[in-house]
Amino acid sequence: MDLTLLLQVAGVGFVVSVLCMILNKMGKKEEADMVSIAGIVVALLLIITEIGGVYEQLQTMFGI
Repeated sequence: MDLTLLLQVAGVGFVVSVLCMILNKMGKKEEADMVSIAGIVVALLLIITEIGGVYEQLQTMFGI
């Protein structure tokens, strides 16, 4: 696992949390919820690419 992936996921989490706090202070709870869902999707998309690489390495290692 690369350190840049960890920093990217942490950055997404930081930006999402700041946006959610701002939107909640403005009284826009629904928009804050949508931002948090979008942040989860972006973080999962970043992680899925890494999981795909690990899966390919396991296939070559075990000859599947």
